[in-house]
Amino acid sequence: MKKVLSLTSALLFVGVAGIALSQTDNSAPATSTTPAVTTPKVKGEHPMLNEIRARIEAQNERIGEGVKEKKLTKDQAKAFHEKIKSVREELQKDLKTNGKKELADDQFQQLKQELDDNSAAIKGAKTAGDSNAAPAATPAAQ
Repeated sequence: MKKVLSLTSALLFVGVAGIALSQTDNSAPATSTTPAVTTPKVKGEHPMLNEIRARIEAQNERIGEGVKEKKLTKDQAKAFHEKIKSVREELQKDLKTNGKKELADDQFQQLKQELDDNSAAIKGAKTAGDSNAAPAATPAAQ
């Protein structure tokens, strides 16, 4: 009789545990289908703005690394930073002109080209270690 009672208790326990596990909420998927965001973006800002700002930040970091690695002189870094400053000021002027936080395609292309030119100049100066390389048409040089 004790064996039957023990067996019944064990089966009852397994049955209750099985029912409890089957009632868990399986409606939510185990993994999210939303892609992970790799770069922080300001909510409500136009993607063009995010791209320009990210490129400005990246160039500032590259300049700092160049000085730290002694591949750029402080004068070169200053000239490159001046060019970035002029791009930032042009960006602000364009946004103010447009009256909203968006760039027109021609404004975006102009800023992008200026950053491309500055990027190439930074790369050239760091690669050559040439203390005469500086961005073309910097405000300080004019």
